[in-house]
Amino acid sequence: MQSPTSFVPDHQYDPPFSPSPKPYYKSKKNHAEKKKKNNSENGDPNKNEAPKLPFKSNLPFDFRYSYSESDPSVGPISFRESPKFSPFGPGRIDRKWAGVSAPVQGEPDRERVEEERNRILGEPLSEVEVAELIERYRHSDCARQINLGKGGVTHNMLGDIHNHWKKAEAVRIKCLGVPTLDMDNVCFHLEDKSGGKVIYRNINILLLYRGRNYDTKNCPVIPLMLWKPYAPIYPRLVKNVIEGLTYEETKEMRKSGLNSDPLLKLTRNGVYVNVVERVREAFKTQEVVKLDCIHVGTSDCKKIGVKLRDLVPCVPILFKDEQIILWRGNFKEEQPSDSQCEKCIDSWLKLLNHQEVVKLDCIHVGTSDCKKIGVKLRDLVPCVPILFKDEQIILWRGNFKEEQPSDSQCEKCIDSWLKLLNLLVCSVFKSLYSVDTMCCVLRILMHHGNTGVDHMLISGQETCVSLDSMVPNQDYTFLLKKEIAREQDK
Repeated sequence: MQSPTSFVPDHQYDPPFSPSPKPYYKSKKNHAEKKKKNNSENGDPNKNEAPKLPFKSNLPFDFRYSYSESDPSVGPISFRESPKFSPFGPGRIDRKWAGVSAPVQGEPDRERVEEERNRILGEPLSEVEVAELIERYRHSDCARQINLGKGGVTHNMLGDIHNHWKKAEAVRIKCLGVPTLDMDNVCFHLEDKSGGKVIYRNINILLLYRGRNYDTKNCPVIPLMLWKPYAPIYPRLVKNVIEGLTYEETKEMRKSGLNSDPLLKLTRNGVYVNVVERVREAFKTQEVVKLDCIHVGTSDCKKIGVKLRDLVPCVPILFKDEQIILWRGNFKEEQPSDSQCEKCIDSWLKLLNHQEVVKLDCIHVGTSDCKKIGVKLRDLVPCVPILFKDEQIILWRGNFKEEQPSDSQCEKCIDSWLKLLNLLVCSVFKSLYSVDTMCCVLRILMHHGNTGVDHMLISGQETCVSLDSMVPNQDYTFLLKKEIAREQDK
């Protein structure tokens, strides 16, 4: 009896579990070589080819794990891992890892960066276009969504944003956790680091628009961070004895805070957009406030305490059993001294010289409020914030070509000048006034030129300086008009 294999020719027989015949490998190899040759002729890059290292990025900022949840002005006292180990991998980027960041090489050209950003954004969207984008991307079932968690605006998130922008005009960002305490800070870093524009904001939902002239084939190079670096060691947040209190007073304050009823109960990865306002309102009647952060986690509790310390402001005095005890502190709005007034006036007089760069002194205003003021001034003046450091705001005039303000605008600016003067003089104890007034004055000073407005402003300021005491919210308009009339009579 013949075996079944005897009826099958030798060149067609393939026993089970045997490797594929050689002609198959040969044909596959020839097909791959042919495809690679066609791609090289067409100029298309080969995706299977290893990338060229190191990556060279032209982004004009330092690379960090988190941009919104870290403060570059606060340096660590030690590291949990050696700064030699870069989270980008050895030799993968052209920057040196310094433990908390990879600093940019050289000083970036702010003028060129701002021009490129404005070119990509193009003309502002009309109301109809904004409504169409909002209706398309604001729903919860949107496929173009990025979740922003307790890490805030991270480095790898920038790459995810640009990957979405390659196929969609906008991306939906859902914010949860600690970053929602300061949504203005999140919006600022999203716009500053990605180059886009936030066109919609509802509680914790954002829509980030890429711009009219966004080139999907020429995206910025954003090297991937391979792992999350260990958090460095910072100075102790809560001391044994709170500054301004004795040991017995500190002990009694902590005991009363633990025994009091919690003001709010925070959940893990919740939305905390109203927490700052609630704590401010509670401090009007209470000296100590307790927040119940059960199941939130010890790390998030401390992050919440740090943010509330800067935003409210207040003093965290105890973190225990996932409870946060906050003390209102001795932040009393006292009258500024003569030296403080002279320092503020001297810094403001520099603005009257039509300089290209302007500095605003926001001492004790808070880092968060400094950034909010910078963002509003950028859009309303317009100007370019180029530095936030030591509660100082550095503004650049930019290349915004605007028309000269009319006489009515100048008169309106004169009438509102003293409100702005009160804002600057009283900034040392956080008395914030209308930002529109500041924008109006800055716009005229930067773009109006040498006119009589400067002389009248100086006259009004000198009148206020001659007063023995400068009281906030006091109306000095009659003094200003009197001084202007006297100058006109001369």
